Amino acid sequence: MKLPSLHWPLPRKHEWGSGNGGFLRNFFGALPYLFFKRNRYEYYALLQRVRTDGDWEAWIRFFLEAVETTAEEAVASARRAMALFATHEKKIRDGTGAASGSVLSVFRVLQVSPIVNVPMLVRETKLSKPMANAAVRSLCELGILRELTGKRRYRMFGYDEYLKMLQEEELLAADRAV
Repeated sequence: MKLPSLHWPLPRKHEWGSGNGGFLRNFFGALPYLFFKRNRYEYYALLQRVRTDGDWEAWIRFFLEAVETTAEEAVASARRAMALFATHEKKIRDGTGAASGSVLSVFRVLQVSPIVNVPMLVRETKLSKPMANAAVRSLCELGILRELTGKRRYRMFGYDEYLKMLQEEELLAADRAV
């Protein structure tokens, strides 16, 4: 129960629209920022009631609703990502044969960093540069990875479907926040 009371004084100095909202989002990264933004009028009204009337009960109920909603949204997002990863892992195993080990190593990096280059993959996977290039080529042929720059050197690659999923979720969250 300390978390809602720790949060309460901060918005007075670091409001969402003041340009200092980033402080709150960084300091309380686990807090449901988008829920508060979506419900900003209620958020500010409840903070004001704490200030003026000492109405902690309503604020704590609102805060716990925000935590619950954010957790449910995070679980749904994680499930979508895990389903996508499982589908693509099967596609890799079925489509790459003996090379699937190195391709899967690169694929695991993509799950954490969906935009990569070959030097990064060499560093992260400990594969040789030719093996990393071969894995990238396989992932491109499978339609999982896409070259982003159009260049022959210093190329960047994106885990297209995962990036699209993340962008759609961001757009949905922004729509709900308006």
